[in-house]
This record gives sequence, structure tokens and C-alpha cells, in this order.
Amino acid sequence: MHACILQGEYIMERIVKYLTNPLQAGVYYSQLTANFSALEKFLRDVVAIPKEPTLESKELTKSADSLMKEPEYYGLNEMKKIFGKAMAFFFPFKECPKEISQYLSGHEEIASLKRVAERAPKGMRAHIYSMITRGGPLEVFKSHIIEDVNDVIVIETADANVLLFEITTITEKGLSIFHNFLKCVPHIGDTVKEIRNRKTYSSRYTFRPYPLAVRLWLENEEAITVPDDLRDFLRGSIRYHSEEEWRTSIVLSAIAVESVLADLYEERFKEYAPNVPLGDLYHKVKEKIDFPSDIKGAIEMVNEARISAVHRSRFPVSDREATNALYGSTTFIMWYSANF
Repeated sequence: MHACILQGEYIMERIVKYLTNPLQAGVYYSQLTANFSALEKFLRDVVAIPKEPTLESKELTKSADSLMKEPEYYGLNEMKKIFGKAMAFFFPFKECPKEISQYLSGHEEIASLKRVAERAPKGMRAHIYSMITRGGPLEVFKSHIIEDVNDVIVIETADANVLLFEITTITEKGLSIFHNFLKCVPHIGDTVKEIRNRKTYSSRYTFRPYPLAVRLWLENEEAITVPDDLRDFLRGSIRYHSEEEWRTSIVLSAIAVESVLADLYEERFKEYAPNVPLGDLYHKVKEKIDFPSDIKGAIEMVNEARISAVHRSRFPVSDREATNALYGSTTFIMWYSANF
């Protein structure tokens, strides 16, 4: 138990360091390519697992036949969807190893599939299982939390003659987990080539994992004491950020800051906080509290993003403003939770 507590403290220390100053902490960034022209062979390996054909296996066989006959018909986005269906079909069999172990042992061309499930990050497995349960479209290469090492991974892909992956993680371990997973996929894994792999401190990359990192921090119930309403605001901001609803994400981050400022106002003035915009409330609270310079900067950053979000015709907003608002809001809430 003591070791678990120490490990948890170390993990949160690392996450908090990144959340507090992404530029100083840095992230790990990698580019690699994979050729999906061998997808047809992978599908045939997967559909051979069940002893009796199923509706799902027949659909995958049909996709494999189409890929073999008309490869030009499928773009890489379509191939990714087919690959996702294959992974969703394959993973449930890994839940019943006793039922398929004998079958796998007699088929060397399929035995390598076991390594896919064994090496897949828990975050990816959880994503696959949840998508199976929900019955929605499966995106295997979707950004997610890597539960194995308490890291987050941002996955961006681009279509070309081969599939280009841009991977960003907070730890080097998280990066290697994804690399190992992709490289062990039969047939396709042999085509994986690494273009670059480095630690970077550029804001172009360091803020990419930020929303997921906030979510990882919020899910650690034992390490933080953040009121439920503030958690909900941050989670909502992250959710809308992932859906590219930048304005709504910004507004939720701003509401979280307003809620904390209202608490501080009532503590110092001993009366209900006035119903005024964030900027006005901030200036009133500053009369009673000498905020550190970084916290002032965080609040002002959120307020600037809020102004951009509510004045549609005057200020355009993008993921940068939404990320800035989430960063400022999280920084302020972390400071508040530690000091009040």
C-alpha cells in the first residue's frame, strides 16, 4: 500500500509539473509512417480466428476481397475504419484465451495476433472495448489516456501514399508503448518506419496533450481535492475541446474561474458575489487578495479567451484560445486547491 501511494504521488508530481508549465516540462514527439497496403492480409488473419463464420467475420472477408480486387477504391481513411472493425472483432477473443488457445497454437500465421492484444496499451484496449459496447464507429488511432503508465497520447494522422502518424506524449515510455503496439500488428507492423523521435519544448507541440493531461489529473481522486462543480466545468471544457467546439470549451473554462473568484470574493467580503463579468469580478477580488504574478496571468488569459468567444463578429477563436483558456483555468484551480 505504501509503495502504491508513493507511486501515485510520483505520477501526480510529474503530471502537475507538466500542467503547471508545459514549455518547461516538454513533451515527447515522434513521426512515423505505416503502409496499409497489407491490410487485406491482416483481415484474413483476423477472420480465421473463429471456428465458425460469423456475420462480422463475413463482413471482414468481404472487405478483404474488395481490397484485393479494387485497392484503388479505398482511401486511407476508409482503410483505418476497416482496420478498426478488425481490431474490435479481434479483441473480444482475447477475453477468452482458453477457447482459442488450441486453435491459435496450430496456426502460426495467426499466433502473432496474440501479441497485438498483449502489447496494446490499456488505454487503447479500454477505448476498443468501450466502442464495442457503445456500438459506434471505432477509431483505433484516437488520442487517449495510456493507463499502463499514467500518460496521455495525442495521435494525429495524415493521408498520403502511406499513413503518417504524429505522436505526442508526456513521457518517453508512453511513446514507446504506442510504437511497440503498432510495430507488432501482423503484416502492417513490418512497414512501420520512424522519421523522427525527440523531446521538444516548442509550444507548437507541448500544448497538444494538455486537455487529456487535465483529464488524467482529474481522474486521480486521491491526489487532488477539487470541488465537484469545478471538476464538471473542466471535464465539460475538455469534452467540447475534443469536439472542436472551441467557444463552448472556452466558456466552461471561464465559468470555472468565475466560480473560484466568487468563492474568494465571499470569503473576503463576507457577502454574496456580484453578478458581473469575469474581468470585473477579478478586479474586485484583487482588492483583497494579492495574487502571484503567474496566477494573475492565468486569470487574464482566461478572460481574454472568454472575450474572444462571446464577441463572435470581432474575434475569431480556435483550438489555441480554447487550450489557453483551459490552461489558465486549470492553473488557477490548482493554485486555489492548494492554498484555500
